[in-house]
Amino acid sequence: MELEIAIVNYMKKKDNRLDEFFYKIVENFANEELNTYKLWRQFHFVFNERCAMSALIPAIHKVTGNIWLEEPFKNLKENNRRVDILTEYNKRNFFIEVKHFFHRNANVSLYGYAKKRLNKTMIQISDITKDSLKDLYQNLGYSYKIAFIIAPTFLSNKSKNGFNQEILNKSAEEYAQGLYDACCNGECETNKPSYVITWKLNDPINYQNRIGEIIEIYPFVNFIIKVEKIS
Repeated sequence: MELEIAIVNYMKKKDNRLDEFFYKIVENFANEELNTYKLWRQFHFVFNERCAMSALIPAIHKVTGNIWLEEPFKNLKENNRRVDILTEYNKRNFFIEVKHFFHRNANVSLYGYAKKRLNKTMIQISDITKDSLKDLYQNLGYSYKIAFIIAPTFLSNKSKNGFNQEILNKSAEEYAQGLYDACCNGECETNKPSYVITWKLNDPINYQNRIGEIIEIYPFVNFIIKVEKIS
């Protein structure tokens, strides 16, 4: 099945291998979720971070062939600090912290929430440095710390006007660009996303009430990613 996936890249230094890395992860994530839906009639991403990991972990492993979960990045005798995922690809080490939230109705104030979650995640991994890693790893080489936010778009018909048809008609590229622009208004100078990747579901998952009325729709899954080289 052909997937509609768009990637918006705002890395200061363009790196085609990084583009490929993240695009393949999202593509694999989408296929994992579609296969899960065939079996269970549910997607992981409509629940929470831990459930979404069920699709993200195999998606990353298919790209890199290796993965380590809850990896320490400081001496555990002194400071019990771990990062969600460590993996190696193309001689690059990736320390990945994963977050999840719902992007509801594309409300402008909730774009602000995306920005807050990104900032909070970057603060959380700010102490991943070569100095904090030196006792645990012999060869750091090209290493990156990554805030990886999974943000499904959630639409509800509880509003007076029902579902926002304008949003449903957007392409993946339009939605990814709009989400990036909203995350990067004048208040966001430090932690602008490096990438926003959007997967548009061809047949948006929907949930019905007891009388068969559709009450929720999930038309997009967004990935807000910040990449920083570890120094």
